[in-house]
Amino acid sequence: MRVLLLTINHRTAPVALRERCSVEPADRHAALDSLRRRFNKAVLLSTCGRTELYLDGDDAETEREALAWLSRRARLEPAELLPHVAVLRGEDAVRHAVRVACGLESAVEGEDEVLGQLRRAWLDAGAAGMLSAALDSAFRLAVRTGRQARRIGDPHSWTSLADSAAAHVLLAVQHLERPCVVIAGSGPMGLRAADELRRELGDRLVLTLAGRTLPRVRLHAQRLQAEPVGLDGIPAALARADAAIVGLRTPRTLIEARDIAPRTEAAPLFIVDLSVPRAVDAAVGELPGVELRNVDQLSVGEGPRGRWSLDERARVEDLVERAVTEHAEVAERPDGVRTLAALRMEAEGIRRRQLARALRRLPELDDEAQQAVDALTRSIVNRLLHEPTMRLRADPHGEPARQVRELFGFER
Repeated sequence: MRVLLLTINHRTAPVALRERCSVEPADRHAALDSLRRRFNKAVLLSTCGRTELYLDGDDAETEREALAWLSRRARLEPAELLPHVAVLRGEDAVRHAVRVACGLESAVEGEDEVLGQLRRAWLDAGAAGMLSAALDSAFRLAVRTGRQARRIGDPHSWTSLADSAAAHVLLAVQHLERPCVVIAGSGPMGLRAADELRRELGDRLVLTLAGRTLPRVRLHAQRLQAEPVGLDGIPAALARADAAIVGLRTPRTLIEARDIAPRTEAAPLFIVDLSVPRAVDAAVGELPGVELRNVDQLSVGEGPRGRWSLDERARVEDLVERAVTEHAEVAERPDGVRTLAALRMEAEGIRRRQLARALRRLPELDDEAQQAVDALTRSIVNRLLHEPTMRLRADPHGEPARQVRELFGFER
């Protein structure tokens, strides 16, 4: 398995360094373009807990170039970044990807959102034509196993950083008759935290929802019974708040010490910043009457939802090992099986690229409509490949595999 992984995550680096390596949504296209020019085949995963670079090739030169690429993003010398980078190869790299998808490598173990983030990284690489057979099969395995893991045990055992942030806020405000909370960020993280707080506090909660796009904020605020404000309304909202959760993807600090009205011990302000890079300046935490926590300061055990039991964790670990073992055996299978995997990857790559182009021309489609188009194109590809799939499976050592490899130019 020619897979090389360089990872900077919550176990290897503090948030101050991780935010220097993170890739914001607005910068993602340029980052992928840079990786394609240098490595051709690569998958980039960047979340609040990690920046990971998966490459096809496990030689020392590829590793040096990958470290240099990450170092340039962090604006550090490679020797400065190296102590915070873990390097994995082959089966170990594939195992790590599967463990990430299954929530075993998250700061909050059993994190739910990471599977979607990993799947998006895989799809983005496919749309950019950056998937090799090795990378595609590794991420296909990770996504499939991550989905299987979520069917193990109690579904409420799966949690998130948003749940953990909400739990911290609940502890800070539960004694108040009418707690006032600001949620800055109308993305999945902010909305999940808002839902959790509304569920726990009910009509007692005075909620403000802030975000970049006011029409979107208003739409969600109506459902949450919250006051909608734009980003420029955050300082005034914080002046009235007892607590805040900030989940904004931003390349720069948005909330600074000068944005916080003076507080007293009798009326403190508690803030959880889930953003990486951090949206709240660290100096805010030094103000009198203000307590600030970042993603590295959230613990697992205070969440309102349950954690994995020992049995559930053991079952997820076992699922990962069985999946990785079976994946390793693919290399020993007949040519027909490997050719079929390469054929499906080629077709899927074309499908994703064409779908991405089409969706860019149809910005009016909502998420549900985009998912319907995605499902339709996937169904068409599956129908077209049904007969070749049956023939390759029926004669894995014979002529069909040779013909397909020759027709599509696959390496043997």
